[in-house]
Amino acid sequence: MEDMRIYICSDFKKNPATSKLLVRLVSEKGFQVLTNEEVIDPKKHEPKGWYAQHEAFHMLRGLILEITEITPQITYLLAQAMFMKKPLLCLYEKSKPPREFLMLIRKKHCPDFIIMKSYTLQKIEATLNPFLASLSSEVMQTVANIKFTLRISPKIEQYLQWKAKQEGMTKANYLRNLLLALQQEDREYRQWLGEDEPTVDS
Repeated sequence: MEDMRIYICSDFKKNPATSKLLVRLVSEKGFQVLTNEEVIDPKKHEPKGWYAQHEAFHMLRGLILEITEITPQITYLLAQAMFMKKPLLCLYEKSKPPREFLMLIRKKHCPDFIIMKSYTLQKIEATLNPFLASLSSEVMQTVANIKFTLRISPKIEQYLQWKAKQEGMTKANYLRNLLLALQQEDREYRQWLGEDEPTVDS
């Protein structure tokens, strides 16, 4: 479910234990994890494509950044999260806080959906849980509760039944996922909602 996607940015090379633990703990809570390893070319250390990275943000429920060592990527992601109003949890090692960065953030009066938390490896799950619980609660509040009757021909109903079986889901869930995918891809609709900036032709 795209509404359950979380982006995790961490240094998988310098800090593999924490990085892998974050991915595992978030996945165990039922979220689909997208990491900076997947949208950054590991050889060139550059985005694999502006379009892919930009599109990824629209599908995210929230972000988790490991900010013990501040990088240009972290400041970019923080700015993007603020611009798109995406819930963001910034984690830093309790023994090595990025003091200057934290002081700067406090002066900027970050919105409530930006959270800064220290952690230890032994208690990182307890640090994560309130943030993940709040995201799960938001998802539950947006669960569909509107019912309507859809009149279709027998041939379309036969196809729908076959397709849903192929995907391993009910007909209602298949249609709902299909509409959610169309909604995510519809730039005009997102522009109408004010979630996407219109494209300017050069």
